[in-house]
Amino acid sequence: MRLVTALILMAWGDGAAALVDRFAAARATWAGSATACTYQGFIKAWLRLGLGPVRAVAASLRRQMVQVAGEHARRFGFFVLAVDGSRFALPRTAGNQRVFGRHGKDNGPPQLGVTMLWQMGVGLPWAWRIGRGDAGERGQLRQMLDDTPAATLIVADAGFTGYDLLRTIIDSGRHVLVRASKALTLLRDLGHAEQVDEQTVYLWPSHAQRHRQPPLVLRLVTTRSTGDRRRKVYLLTSVRDPGVLSDEQVCTLYRMRWGVELCYRALKQTLDRRTLRAHAPATVLFEMHGLLLGLTLLGLMSVRAITAAGHDPLSWSLAATLRAARRAMHQPHQRFDWPTLLADARHDPYARRRKTRQHWPRKKGDSSPPGRPHIRQATLQEVHSSMQYQPV
Repeated sequence: MRLVTALILMAWGDGAAALVDRFAAARATWAGSATACTYQGFIKAWLRLGLGPVRAVAASLRRQMVQVAGEHARRFGFFVLAVDGSRFALPRTAGNQRVFGRHGKDNGPPQLGVTMLWQMGVGLPWAWRIGRGDAGERGQLRQMLDDTPAATLIVADAGFTGYDLLRTIIDSGRHVLVRASKALTLLRDLGHAEQVDEQTVYLWPSHAQRHRQPPLVLRLVTTRSTGDRRRKVYLLTSVRDPGVLSDEQVCTLYRMRWGVELCYRALKQTLDRRTLRAHAPATVLFEMHGLLLGLTLLGLMSVRAITAAGHDPLSWSLAATLRAARRAMHQPHQRFDWPTLLADARHDPYARRRKTRQHWPRKKGDSSPPGRPHIRQATLQEVHSSMQYQPV
């Protein structure tokens, strides 16, 4: 446990500092936080233990999150988790390049791929998987399904619309809400569902038909983009009854999914971890896990104080909480009124009326929207083939 504490304190430290300097600051904060007196001994102790203690602490934080959140853990009656992936750059050491590879057409630096489940009720990381920069986000999501409660609603962007993935989620007893893209073909009037309305569509690609896999019955909700009202957004959900989850609630939950994007931005900008500092491949994983544990624990402490004060847990501010934590680290012998400090660590209440950031330089990349899915009538052969499956 002392090793985990040191790892978390290092995550709260200065992002521009080397790992050895972060360890020295953590050891100065709490002398009992590490079992070794040197950074090298600290790393050797972690290599002997492996990731078992990290997973145990992550599971404990999930249990505490549910207890602290209370009624806030559920939105519109669902335990809602947003999912998304991101990449973190690594130092160009020979070991990192050998294990994590090089990425990008310009022979870029080695990268770490992280896929995160983000609890939309309290705005905290729920679970995560870490791999190479080219690791598949869909595969990492499958690995995290066992970490989610039954009947969880998973909200995702258009990159998670594969038939196999959606079927795995639905068959596990969980629900899905995902944005459709122009690469998706949906069917109407297949006749497979017992209850059909104008929003009923079927996802049944040709490979699923060839392998005798059943069609997925989904509900299509169309809304307008908040950034461009002329652009339509197409959402698919396995919650087919509007009485259970209305169209307006579907749109609200999808807009709330943006919080997982902001969580990655907080990791990279507020905590200054766009590029990790570990030079050895074995150390990379401990640095990334410690960063995510540190963010989760920091947020959990704030959410506990904010909800106790009667405020919405989504109002917690990482920047304000981090300032308080670093102040305490720099003054370990001074006593602080933590309930008051953390309860006040919330976002500014006023609404911004204009953009204060400059319009350039802009991030390069493909910013084109996912587009409209292809929707067509089911053929007679498809209708006949669907009769072999039990109606749902």
